[in-house]
Amino acid sequence: MTWTIPIDKIPFGIEKTQQTARYFHDLAKRHLKQMNDELQNGGTSMKTIHAVVFLYYGLEELGKLLILFEKFDEAKRNGDSQIVLEKYVGNHDTKLEKVKEAYPDLIIQKREPENGWKNDGNFEPLVPKGDILTDFIERSNSWLTTWYPERSTWQEPEGWIDRGDVKIAIEKFGNILDEWLKKIK
Repeated sequence: MTWTIPIDKIPFGIEKTQQTARYFHDLAKRHLKQMNDELQNGGTSMKTIHAVVFLYYGLEELGKLLILFEKFDEAKRNGDSQIVLEKYVGNHDTKLEKVKEAYPDLIIQKREPENGWKNDGNFEPLVPKGDILTDFIERSNSWLTTWYPERSTWQEPEGWIDRGDVKIAIEKFGNILDEWLKKIK
């Protein structure tokens, strides 16, 4: 199913999509700050994973913005009065692939043991294994508590993600949104 949208309606859609992306960015940033506060006060926190989820949705909106901008620019060059889009502006993977093409360094690596698990259930040193923002399997496995039969234990999502990677990705995302705000104003 597709949508046909008059070209004069696209700039407003781009602006609203940028605002929604900024909203998710701000939520991600707030959760990361709350996580830091909780850890400094001796508590534990799942806020990193919450921050990644909000970041992910914000990046999907950025992907939508990129698609809208690309279609709008093409329609203007061709003198078209409307654009045709897949309903809901593509699926999750389509939007995230657009982001990955435009900003290839905007990733968060899932980390796994380099040499497998130790018999006592402890980790070997963790090394990057896959991008959780653009790889569905890695994303799903890193956001959810997972059973590992070879270790006979559960792994909580927090253990897979480096908080520093999340902070860097949120900062980069904020800078990207600032640049887009300049373009659309």
